[in-house]
Amino acid sequence: MLREDLLALGRAFSDRFEAFGIDTLGNLLAEVSSHEAERLADLTTAWVPLRLNAIFDAARDGGEIGPGTLSPPIQSLPLILARHELLQNGCLNGAALVDIIDTICLPLLTIGAQRKP
Repeated sequence: MLREDLLALGRAFSDRFEAFGIDTLGNLLAEVSSHEAERLADLTTAWVPLRLNAIFDAARDGGEIGPGTLSPPIQSLPLILARHELLQNGCLNGAALVDIIDTICLPLLTIGAQRKP
């Protein structure tokens, strides 16, 4: 379920960025200050951490990840990698999303959750 939930979130994230226009967002980010770019990123992706937390809670309840607290960098990694792929390559295709989830995020989530806070 964790893998499927992360893939669904990645597709929803990609769809939302594509609806805004990835080139438009990239050009806008290039024109504003770093503070404004950070604020814009927060505004466009504020829903993702909330959804990630719900996914992580469900995975914890289902025994897919350990009961430990995930560190903030591990919690935010799926969003950071998806955003990077979209802004650097102009899309987040299915193969790239599967690669991000399967080779990077899932191993870290399962290891990171086993650590003690």
